[in-house]
Amino acid sequence: MIEVRFTPEGHDRTFIGAGRDRRSTWIDLVSVDSQGFEEYYAAAMELMKEIGARPHLGKYCEGLTKADLERAHGKNLSRFLALSEVYDPQRKFANAFTERLLDRPPSRS
Repeated sequence: MIEVRFTPEGHDRTFIGAGRDRRSTWIDLVSVDSQGFEEYYAAAMELMKEIGARPHLGKYCEGLTKADLERAHGKNLSRFLALSEVYDPQRKFANAFTERLLDRPPSRS
C-alpha cells in the first residue's frame, strides 16, 4: 500500500522537519510483510538519499546518518543541535535512536 499526500510550502516551525521550507509530497510506504520489511525500507531510504528527500524521523530510518541529516537540513541541523545543548544539556530526552542518528555518545542519565 502507498499513501500520497501533499503539503504547501511555509512549514518552518521545526528545524529538521521533513517538509520545512518547501512544498512537499509525502509518500507513506507500508509493508504488509512482517518478514523482510527491513530490506524494503532500506531500499526506499537509499532512493530518498539519492533524490534529496527528507525522511520523517518518526518512521523507519535505520540507514540514516548524521551526515545524511547534514546534507538534508544544512544549517538547520546545526541550529537544532546547538539549541538541544542549551535546553537539554544533560540529554534527558536522548535515547539510543537519537544518539545513533546524531552521532553522540550515550547520555548519562
